[in-house]
Amino acid sequence: MALYLFTVSFESATELPADQIVNTWHFEGSGSDYDNVGDMLKDFYDSVPTGETRAISEYMSSNSITGNYVIKAYDTTDPKPRVPQWEDTGTLIEVSAGAALPSECAVCFSYSAAGLSGTSPARRRGRVFIGGLGTFAAESVAGSARPKVEMQDVMAASGRDLIQASNASVSWEWRQYSPTSDASALVTGGWVDNAFDTQRRRGPDATTRTSFTGGTP
Repeated sequence: MALYLFTVSFESATELPADQIVNTWHFEGSGSDYDNVGDMLKDFYDSVPTGETRAISEYMSSNSITGNYVIKAYDTTDPKPRVPQWEDTGTLIEVSAGAALPSECAVCFSYSAAGLSGTSPARRRGRVFIGGLGTFAAESVAGSARPKVEMQDVMAASGRDLIQASNASVSWEWRQYSPTSDASALVTGGWVDNAFDTQRRRGPDATTRTSFTGGTP
């Protein structure tokens, strides 16, 4: 089976291609039934995971993203620049209205494969930065802004459900990929920390500039 790279691109509220949020995933499969992976990824973002009452997308703000998304699949054995082998579009149904956090603000969703002797643990891990978040995704803890505990629980439960869906699939496996070792491994678990991450590349370009000199006002 071949390793495929799947990208999930969320349209920014600015509708500018440069401002879209892109998450990257890896799955190993036969290269057929791409819809199976597409459904797994849609469920990850937009379905309420078992035991929870909200979906990840409910913590995203319509003032940050429009809710429109594009999923593309690439065969990693193809030479670069690669042509997508499959593409699907849709709209998240659970995106909430309300003020948005800065577009650079994200929560790191981490996942890992089982440890392997002789291999650095860091090469068995992967990360997806969930962005487009609303202010309602944060709460004050001891005077500091932190991701809501409920959102952490939802993300962790969505990761668990994704592992279970991958294990139940007859065509695809969710994989962790290390570009350093050019190797992939089956994802077995993960975690979500209670700290926001800053993705500077997702920030908007400046539109004004205020200057100063040492002269007399």
